Amino acid sequence: MSKLQKADFYYGAFLSILLNGNTIPALFEETKNRRIYSIMTNVSEYKVYTKYASKCDSGSGEDVSKWSFSFDYTEIDRINRLKDGKNEILIAFILGKENMVDSEACLIPFKEFIEATVINGNALSYRIRIMSKKNSTYFNVYGSNLADKVNGRDNTLKIPRDIFKILK
Repeated sequence: MSKLQKADFYYGAFLSILLNGNTIPALFEETKNRRIYSIMTNVSEYKVYTKYASKCDSGSGEDVSKWSFSFDYTEIDRINRLKDGKNEILIAFILGKENMVDSEACLIPFKEFIEATVINGNALSYRIRIMSKKNSTYFNVYGSNLADKVNGRDNTLKIPRDIFKILK
């Protein structure tokens, strides 16, 4: 008998989004904590490093939701090794909510991911936070290398909520 794990539901939801958008995903590599997909569109090919959070961080409210993701040095190294000159690299975050209702996916291009997370190549861990605001067309992204506010002003990266604005 085949048994499904909790992660299968989150990664399956992400694959459903991709298939509904006429992309062709294929599993490239998987571990307990993440999956890497190869994705082809009519224009480009991608390697997508994928992680999920099953629920929002505490302190999230009705109008603002936040998720935190941690990466250790080996994960950052694995993401860097995906660069082969043929594929664009994306990091996908599956943003779960209670009972999976209104869960979303956020795709962050490699350059923006590195800008938000990597302080230097020698840190033992890195983090990224994704915030969604009700009725906003983008996610606010910040992390271990990018503060959410500087001098009281928003300093976050703006990532489109529509993943097909990133997948070309």
